[in-house]
Amino acid sequence: LNVVLISRSMEKLKQVAAEIEEQHGRSTKVIQADFTQGLEIYEPIRAALQGLEIGILVNNVGQATPQPTLFLNADNIDKYITDMVYCNMYSTVKMTQLILPQMVARKKGIIINLSSSAGQRPFPLLLMYSGTKVFDDFFSQALDTEYRTKGILVQVSCLISCPKEYKGILVYDYWGYFNGFLFYRACFKWLAAPGSG
Repeated sequence: LNVVLISRSMEKLKQVAAEIEEQHGRSTKVIQADFTQGLEIYEPIRAALQGLEIGILVNNVGQATPQPTLFLNADNIDKYITDMVYCNMYSTVKMTQLILPQMVARKKGIIINLSSSAGQRPFPLLLMYSGTKVFDDFFSQALDTEYRTKGILVQVSCLISCPKEYKGILVYDYWGYFNGFLFYRACFKWLAAPGSG
């Protein structure tokens, strides 16, 4: 499969694209977009994706809480709230809205949304992050129920955390995906199978 990469850093996009092309021999396309910027980024993304057949959509853009803190003590709280909502929730919904119609038309497609174990229960001091990640989880489960009969698989992958020390405080570092490898391998096989979906 060829790959489209979307991120805010053109330098990182080009670096990852070059690695994919060199190591895997796949074509890449890069689109620069900052998902904290709200509505205005989606029309240019739509235009850049025009004519491409997207078989797998991976919504993995996200922004974490910089450090554990009380809700009202967050630095620049208005920007913190809007950035977190636009990046962690709105991006998933809008990218799904852009790509899902072509998947439905083909009766085949896979959507993978990355969530977090922080969304599995209330997480004081990380409440904005936790709240946005539970949204990703529920949105994905409901979307899968709505579109599975139309040949679309929707998976939410929760990052697993492991404790580490941060400025003398025990916090969690998100490092891996629950059963991710097995799921992704099965998805690629399913997508490539003739007559599947």
